[in-house]
Amino acid sequence: MAKKVAKKKASRSGARKATKSRSKSAGGKVYRPRAGASEEEPVEATKATRAGGEFRGRRSVGAFTTAGGIGTAIYGGYLSDVETNAALRGRKKFTTFDELFRNVAIVAASVRYLFNVIGKAEWTFNPAKDTGNDRLAQEVADFVEDALHDMTTPFHRVVKRGATFFTHGFSWQEWTAKRRDDGRIGLLDVEARVQKTIDRWDCDESGTVIGVGQRIDHGADELYIPRAKSLYVVDDTFTDSPEGLGVLRHAYPAAKRLERYEQLEGIGYETDLRGVPKVRAPYAEMKDAGLSDSQVAERVKFLEDFSKSHVRSEASGLVLDSITYDDDEGKPSNVPLWDAELMSSSTSSADAVGKAIDRVIWHLAIMFGTEGLLVGRSGAGSLAMSKDKSSNSGLIVDACLSEVAPALNRDIVGVLCRLNGIPREFWPKALPEKLQQTELVDVADTLRAIAQAGAPLMPDDPAINAVRRLIGLPEVDLSAVDLDASLRGRDDEDGEDEDDVDDPDDRDADDAEDEDEET
Repeated sequence: MAKKVAKKKASRSGARKATKSRSKSAGGKVYRPRAGASEEEPVEATKATRAGGEFRGRRSVGAFTTAGGIGTAIYGGYLSDVETNAALRGRKKFTTFDELFRNVAIVAASVRYLFNVIGKAEWTFNPAKDTGNDRLAQEVADFVEDALHDMTTPFHRVVKRGATFFTHGFSWQEWTAKRRDDGRIGLLDVEARVQKTIDRWDCDESGTVIGVGQRIDHGADELYIPRAKSLYVVDDTFTDSPEGLGVLRHAYPAAKRLERYEQLEGIGYETDLRGVPKVRAPYAEMKDAGLSDSQVAERVKFLEDFSKSHVRSEASGLVLDSITYDDDEGKPSNVPLWDAELMSSSTSSADAVGKAIDRVIWHLAIMFGTEGLLVGRSGAGSLAMSKDKSSNSGLIVDACLSEVAPALNRDIVGVLCRLNGIPREFWPKALPEKLQQTELVDVADTLRAIAQAGAPLMPDDPAINAVRRLIGLPEVDLSAVDLDASLRGRDDEDGEDEDDVDDPDDRDADDAEDEDEET
C-alpha cells in the first residue's frame, strides 16, 4: 500500500515538473484547459472560507455548476413584492407610472425628449467577419436589414418600445413571422405587450425567464407568451427581479411631493386675500337718519356692485364723498364715511412654495438626465453649460441603446437567421449610432491638428463621410474617388508645372516682338 502511495506521489511530482517545463518553454503561461478537467470536478473551499465559521450546508461545488440562486421569490408565477406602498405593488405600479407620465409635466417632457432622440438613432447592420465568404455575409446583413424595415410597425418604433425598460424596468414585445415574396421568412410585426398586462412570470430554478402570462382584462383568460417568441429587455442592474427597476420608480416620491406643493400653491392662490376690494359705507348713520332699508340699499348699491365685479377696464372708476366721522369732541376725524381699498399683506408663503416646486422639478430632471431642458429658466446659465447638459443626455440615450442592441441581436436578428437556416457564423450585428453630441468645430480643429502633425486627410478617408453626417450632408462613395488624380492635383498646386516654366530664349523673343510693336 505504501509503495502505491509513493508511486502516485512520484507521478504527480513528475506531472508538475512536466507542466512547469512546458510553462517555461511557452513563456511562463499556458492558455489551455487543464488535461483531465471534468465538469463535476469539485472546487475546494479557500482557507479564508474554512476559517470563517461553521456552515451546516458546506459542500464542494463543481466548477461548471451554479451554487447560488436569485433573491426574488416567485410563487406560482407571481413575484414577491417588498414594496410597502400599495400604489407601487404588483401590476398597479405600472398604472401609477403611467399616471406620472400623463400628469407630471417635467416627467412627460423628459420622457418625450429622450425617446424622440432614441427613435432618431440610425442603425447599421454589420456583416459577420472572418467567415471566408464576405459576399455571403454582406447578403445576409442586407437581408436582415430589409426584413426589419418590412414590418407593420416601423423599426424605429420597435426600438423606442424596447427602450421603455429605462422607465418601467422591462419591456416585452412579441414577434410574428411571415413568408416573403422571395420565399424567405421575414417578420410580419413586432408588437408591444404593455407592462401592466404581464400578470405572471414563468422562470426556471436559476431565474431565467421562459415565458410570461398576459392578462389583458380582469377576469379574462391568461395568454401565455413564450420567451423564444419575444423581444425582452430588462434593467436588472440593481435587482434580479424579471420586472427590473425603472427610473419612474425613483421619480415617484419626488413626483408626489411636487403634486402636493402644487396643490398648496393653488390653495394659497385661491385663498389669498391680497387684492380683494374692501369697502366702507355709513350704514348705521343712514339708519339713524331715518332712511328705510330700501333707501339704504339703493344708496350703497354702486359700492356693493363694485366690490363684486371690480374688473378693470377703460371706464373703471369710483367717486366717493370725502366726509369723515366726527370724534368725541364733534370734530372731523381721519376715518372716512365712504371708503374703498384693496386688502394687502406684508408676508406670504407663495415664494417659498415656488422655490420648493422649482427644486423638485430640478431633481426630477436630474433623474432623467434632462436638466439641460431647464437651463436658463431662472435667468442663469450659459452656452457651455447647455452643451454639457446636452452631452449628458446623449450619454443616457447611448446607454439605453447599448442595452437594446444585444437584445435585438439575440431575439430578432438571431431569430431571422435561424428561421432561414443561416449558419451562426454568418449572423450580422445591429449597432446603433452614437448620439452623444459632437461639436463640428471640435472635430474640425482635431482634424487640422492631425494634419499639421504630418497626417493629412486623404480624399478617400472615412472621416470625410463622418463629417458630412455631422453637417447633415449625404455621404459620398469614397471608393470612386480617383486618388492618383487627387494627388496629382495637390502636386500641381504645391509646385509649378514643367510647361509653365519660362524659357530664357522665349523671354528674349517676346521682348523683341514688344520693341517692334512700339516702333
